[in-house]
Amino acid sequence: MKIVIFALGTRGDVQPPCVLGCELKRRGHQVRVCTESRLKYVVDQYQLEYWEIKGDGAGILLQKDVQDSLEKNDFSYPMEKRKQMDLEIPERLEGFYHASKDQDLIISCPLTITEGYCISFKLSIPNVLLILQPNLPTSDIPNMMIFHKNLYFGFLNRLSYRLFDTVYAKYDQKRLENWLKFMDMPPLPWDYLSTYIKADNQVVISAVDKVLMPSRQIPNDYLKDWYMPGFLFPKDINFNPIPQKLVDFLDAKEPPVVFGLGSMKIPNESVLDYVISACKRLRFRLVVLCNWSNYSTLEDSETLIKLDNVDHLWLFPRSKAIIHHGGVGSTGAVLKSGTPSIITHLYADQPYFAQRLEDLGVGIGMSLHTVTEQQIFNALREITINTLYKQNALAISDELNSTDATATSADIVENTYKKYQNK
Repeated sequence: MKIVIFALGTRGDVQPPCVLGCELKRRGHQVRVCTESRLKYVVDQYQLEYWEIKGDGAGILLQKDVQDSLEKNDFSYPMEKRKQMDLEIPERLEGFYHASKDQDLIISCPLTITEGYCISFKLSIPNVLLILQPNLPTSDIPNMMIFHKNLYFGFLNRLSYRLFDTVYAKYDQKRLENWLKFMDMPPLPWDYLSTYIKADNQVVISAVDKVLMPSRQIPNDYLKDWYMPGFLFPKDINFNPIPQKLVDFLDAKEPPVVFGLGSMKIPNESVLDYVISACKRLRFRLVVLCNWSNYSTLEDSETLIKLDNVDHLWLFPRSKAIIHHGGVGSTGAVLKSGTPSIITHLYADQPYFAQRLEDLGVGIGMSLHTVTEQQIFNALREITINTLYKQNALAISDELNSTDATATSADIVENTYKKYQNK
């Protein structure tokens, strides 16, 4: 089977589909990943075929005006910026179509659901939706992109998904108008997203673990082809290359605290100072993961080192505590590690995940916009002194490590194609 994956966004958006693609390749399938050049290194890491999508949508997230909008939980401005880029670079959307013409099946991720929907219809090939949040319509929780707390009444929770889908569909109608003409396809109907996800035999994989649901169970009102197998972790952790200075740092003394915001650019430079100060007061050593944040003035010392990309699945279990932003990728790696954490959340799904980790007794959440040095100090002391946090974290780690969500997801993809062939 020849499979094409549409994956845009940050590393946290692109790595899970690459993990799934790697497992499908191991089973003998051909896998092509469409993403932007900024994320090519992730595709290369998993030794998959790379197909370039023009433009730099991920770079939009680093722009200050976009950051300011997101901090207010206002997604309209980033969405307009993306629409503008797609209209100015027609080759961008055309790239998805050309990458799919000789393929048997599409896997489309959250930021490319509509592209997958259109091309699947145009080429008459199946499209598996791979979403990275527990964000399918249900009475159990509201749409976490717009509401961070339960609305208590099930019908209100369900209504929140219709509200989000309607707004998103209206935006995509304009964004893709010219492209659909190029594809000789009709305009998108206003309710296409809600109708598509709920269509008979439309397979959706929610690549998170049920532990993130309030009941710790898959919702009873999920449709028969909606799956929640768990987080997508690689079968073999890539231990190399681990920087030698990190190995030496870990070997020297007790485990350190790890601080990193993943693919998020730090909006408040004081936060790093707060973390460093809290660790000094507690006499904890610190590993700072720079990633997309710029800590150019920070220098290594006997009690602190800074690094760029390091495999979280390798580093987190070797840590005393983790301070992260609550992105779904980081959250999954933290839960798998068995290490307590502090979640300094920003926006979108991050406040929800922060609350869930608090409810599970494995972490403490706080807003990155308003956090203080004393809050970080108190939380860091609490999760390292109170042994219940570590006990709870290890219990959830055992639960996650007892399943193979990546293999299950690959089975779902293969079965989807078999059903399509047997139509």
